[in-house]
Amino acid sequence: MRKGKKICLPPSIEKALGNWVEASKLNYEMQKERMEVVTDTGNLETCIQMLNDVF
Repeated sequence: MRKGKKICLPPSIEKALGNWVEASKLNYEMQKERMEVVTDTGNLETCIQMLNDVF
C-alpha cells in the first residue's frame, strides 16, 4: 500500500461516519461516568459486568 493516499468518501457517508464516531464517544463518556459511580460505591461485580457489556 502506498502512503499518503487519502480515501475520498461521499459526503453523506463521511457525515454518517462522523455522527457514528460522535455517538460512540458520547456513549463511551456515559459508560465511563456510570463506571465511576459504580466504582465509587465499590460494587465490583456490577463494574465487571458493565465492562463485559461494553466489550
